[in-house]
Amino acid sequence: MKYLSRIAGNLQGQKMFQILAEARKLEREGWGIIHLEIGDPDFASPPNVESAACAALNAGQTHYVESAGLIEFREQAAKTTLRSGGFMPSIEQVLVTPGANIQLYLAIACTTNPGDEVIITDPCFVSYTSIIELCGAKAIRVPLYVENGFRINHDDLRKVISSKTRPIVINSPHNPTGSVMSEADMKAI
Repeated sequence: MKYLSRIAGNLQGQKMFQILAEARKLEREGWGIIHLEIGDPDFASPPNVESAACAALNAGQTHYVESAGLIEFREQAAKTTLRSGGFMPSIEQVLVTPGANIQLYLAIACTTNPGDEVIITDPCFVSYTSIIELCGAKAIRVPLYVENGFRINHDDLRKVISSKTRPIVINSPHNPTGSVMSEADMKAI
């Protein structure tokens, strides 16, 4: 391990994928497993999506594109954000990545320095704490309560904001509780 970086030494991995690996091992040994460890849908990809992917491959679309993603895809993502979020980001604000974890890493790595604080909810998506710690920042937790529908209590949030606070991670619909913040909640935050 002495030849690996501090970052490599801080990698924790995600417990849900460790549990998945163990569950798959047990399946190979003949055990019947009901998978509850990971948010993988129990249905196949839609046929039109599969067809579009195959058509793109057959048309030779197998080369590098702009690092932010295909412009046509980013334009559609911006339009979707307008419909779902009520605002239209510029194309420069849209970044395509192969999943949420890399987006979270990039957002936290680009907004924090070692010693900074990142406010997250408790409970939270499992990747948050690993990514925050990997970046040398400190996770500050705001508890969520069933009595409040697992939405952030604004007073609890105010209590943890400090001069070291950088990003405040807002996840709605919330993973893992499924709660959805109201417009009033978002405006208050």
